[in-house]
Amino acid sequence: MIKKEDIVNWLKEGQKRGYTLDMLRDRLLERNIDAGLINAAVREISSEKKILRPDISPGFKKMGKTRWMRVAAIIGLIFFILGILGEISGFIFGEQAAGVSYQLTGAWSIVGILIMLVVIVLIELYLFGFVKMGQRTESRALTFSSWTMIILVPLFIIVTIVGGILTIAALRTGFNTFSYVMVGLIGLLLILGLIMKFVFSLGLIKAGGRVKFAKAAGIFGVIAVILSVISIGFAIYFVMNPSVFLAFVFSESMPMVNLVYQIVTYLVMDFVFLFEILALFDASKKFE
Repeated sequence: MIKKEDIVNWLKEGQKRGYTLDMLRDRLLERNIDAGLINAAVREISSEKKILRPDISPGFKKMGKTRWMRVAAIIGLIFFILGILGEISGFIFGEQAAGVSYQLTGAWSIVGILIMLVVIVLIELYLFGFVKMGQRTESRALTFSSWTMIILVPLFIIVTIVGGILTIAALRTGFNTFSYVMVGLIGLLLILGLIMKFVFSLGLIKAGGRVKFAKAAGIFGVIAVILSVISIGFAIYFVMNPSVFLAFVFSESMPMVNLVYQIVTYLVMDFVFLFEILALFDASKKFE
């Protein structure tokens, strides 16, 4: 059985050969050696040679560095719980819940804007956790797609808000060239987002070799992208064939088909989110 002293000696030998502690720690993690034992050995060497500061906080900081993956995991967990509560209220109260939400948004527009800004910041921090995961697992697809989505999220929200305002104005005065450009830009950002989500999911699958739950998150992410593409395909088809859309809306099977599709979509997205959060916690434990 491997002891801490054995790891300490091995780390010291590795440092003599020019390797950093981070590189040596990653090598040990790849061999499935207990992460707690490895970190204890690293701390011992760090305190002896004063290379790194000791832990200053058991929560978000370790060895003087912010534990971004842990921060992202906690943010994700908060979003996940709120999302589940929202889904439950949506199924129970239906349109009443949407109406209350709309009234609150109108009555507290300033508060709504502030909440939206906070949510954007939290989403950015959540995605940044995957940037760190991609760097530590050498998953370039995960790192690249995470950075890209960090840029796309605020851009998409801003364009959507501006597009919504212009659409309302266009309904009164008539659509102009700029209105169509904004609609096209929103569509382009949606397509880019789907592509990046697909690349992101592939990156998670690759990271799954070193991080638990990452592969499952990636697989469900691919399924979620496929469901989104199917939805967009049906939407385009119905726009081009309004008679078919009306026939479907007024058919007896429509409520059941819609309910099943919603349940499947919610379940897939919930599993994506859940496995992403678990992967972040596992990655934080191993690498931070």
